[in-house]
Amino acid sequence: MSRTSKAIMIATLILTSLASPYMQHASYPGASIKEDTTAPGGHATSNNLPLANTGKTPQVFTHLFRNGDKVEITLSNVTQDEIWITAADGNLRLWLEAKQNDKWLPIQYHQWYTCGNSYHRVVLQPGFHFTYKPIIPSGTYATEIRLGYNASSIDGPQHQVQYSSTIKANIDPKVFSLDPELSKTSRIRTDWAAPTLVPKG
Repeated sequence: MSRTSKAIMIATLILTSLASPYMQHASYPGASIKEDTTAPGGHATSNNLPLANTGKTPQVFTHLFRNGDKVEITLSNVTQDEIWITAADGNLRLWLEAKQNDKWLPIQYHQWYTCGNSYHRVVLQPGFHFTYKPIIPSGTYATEIRLGYNASSIDGPQHQVQYSSTIKANIDPKVFSLDPELSKTSRIRTDWAAPTLVPKG
């Protein structure tokens, strides 16, 4: 698949997610001021650079806050060391999960990149942060939400899943499922480094 075709497909998934109560594509664009020398190279990039921390920036690496239909997510480097976050073609490999009957399940998914060159890491320098505000529709289902991610030093493990602290939220239970039309051809793999949309069969 060409890079243009891939970009169109991802854009379509994002637009579909914004108008849908179902499970959403995880969109977390992040730019890096330094190259990941451990990556094979050739990946696409984002122009969304992190911002400098202020007195209002949360003093923890991952901070979640429920604001209406949005989950406000802040990734903040309050250490003296660089933090490297896994990514694919400029999209940080973050995703939200919610608890259903005491089991954690993804409510966001990542696209499957079949080209290994797409995978890399983005550096978050000391004193900087990323902020995201994904929409998770409100509803009648009372649960908890957390953020999944992988972040480490430049020499740290690249596929060790970590989780944020949890927050309480009332969400639409449809968010645990794929859009019915999408589920006809696709499914979610949860045994990979991040929940990933793959073809059925």
